[in-house]
Amino acid sequence: MTQPARAVVRRRKVSAAVFSRLDPGSGDLAEAAAAQIRDRIEDGHFGHGERLPSERDLADGLGISRAVLRESLRSLESLGYVESSLGRGTFVVDPSDQWRSQRVIEDWLRIHQAALRDLVELRSAIESQAVRGGGQDPRDLARSLRPLITAQAEAIADGRPDDAAEIDITFHLQLASGTPNQPLLALARALIIRARQAAHAVYRVTAYQEGSVRQHRAIVAALARGDRDMAADLLAEHHLSRSDQVASFLERD
Repeated sequence: MTQPARAVVRRRKVSAAVFSRLDPGSGDLAEAAAAQIRDRIEDGHFGHGERLPSERDLADGLGISRAVLRESLRSLESLGYVESSLGRGTFVVDPSDQWRSQRVIEDWLRIHQAALRDLVELRSAIESQAVRGGGQDPRDLARSLRPLITAQAEAIADGRPDDAAEIDITFHLQLASGTPNQPLLALARALIIRARQAAHAVYRVTAYQEGSVRQHRAIVAALARGDRDMAADLLAEHHLSRSDQVASFLERD
């Protein structure tokens, strides 16, 4: 029996002309560059299988350094938008191909698993200490955090994992903000922002989403009771258990 011909995916190189230069004073250039590339993908400027311009051309088109561009592309790969092939370039993943997109995310998590585990362990210690030594009334902190949990649950229910990840980042930044220890606060903020890329990746895992929101609620409930120490312990447990869940997810059959 004659086998049907397999569809050939075109590997057309996309011109850097579809991108616009970023304002150097616009803030986080890596995040801004990733957002613009993602927008071009979602707007249909190019389709799955198409290769992005070379790093040099794309960096020139966006007006950023190649180091910043690489950070942007790593972020997009962690979200399943693109896939890098050594010696061939960076290709757009079919946004409608959920299996392939999920595989790219899983591969990214697996490659970075050890580094992410180290980062989570450090965040667990630093952020929990920031909560434990906070100067703000824990009940006031709880009241300020509740709307974030509601918004995060809504984002997950609506199928908006990137929004849920950004709310997660805001939640943790706000948790740490009450400490009067400025060096500790600066370190906590730096670690939370450093984990932004990982947050977007893990929030594509359904079981992670549900468990994270549930633990956020438990932390806020402890603060609402005025129990700052319990909230700090729950926060440390939250980080470590989430890391273990990602490991289990990657080790499944």
